[in-house]
Amino acid sequence: SDKHEWFQKALADPDGPYADYFYFRKGKNGNPPSNYRSYFGGNCWEPVPGSDKYYFHMFAKEQPDLNWENPKLREEIYRMINWWLDKGLAGFRIDAIINIKKDLAFPDMEPDNRTTSPAHWAFFTIINCPPASISVESASSEAAIKPSRSVCPAYFG
Repeated sequence: SDKHEWFQKALADPDGPYADYFYFRKGKNGNPPSNYRSYFGGNCWEPVPGSDKYYFHMFAKEQPDLNWENPKLREEIYRMINWWLDKGLAGFRIDAIINIKKDLAFPDMEPDNRTTSPAHWAFFTIINCPPASISVESASSEAAIKPSRSVCPAYFG
């Protein structure tokens, strides 16, 4: 959420440590960093007031994407998962897991003359990530959440 403490700290200091919990990038010639469209329409990049940077959101602008490549962020998420599991929560619903992995270069995509393109995103994470960052094994949702099991061994056998 754009109301969360981490994001508020990132907005206050777009070059600080919390900015790396999300995707903050400089614009290109007064435009967003890339031409990606949100599932909900419009650009995926929202300008940061008083800055030359934008933050990334694949859905609503109030839902900035978390930077899953950041080990500190993952550690914080795993800590939250364990907190809930300690309270007796039986499981988690993970929506849109295919969107967790991104090409961090955020290259422009070929225009397709649409205002939204959900099918485009379904393949984006697998097709456009460089080989060093994704493999056939890690392309599956199962592999994307597998590290959680090693962090929470008491809960995931």
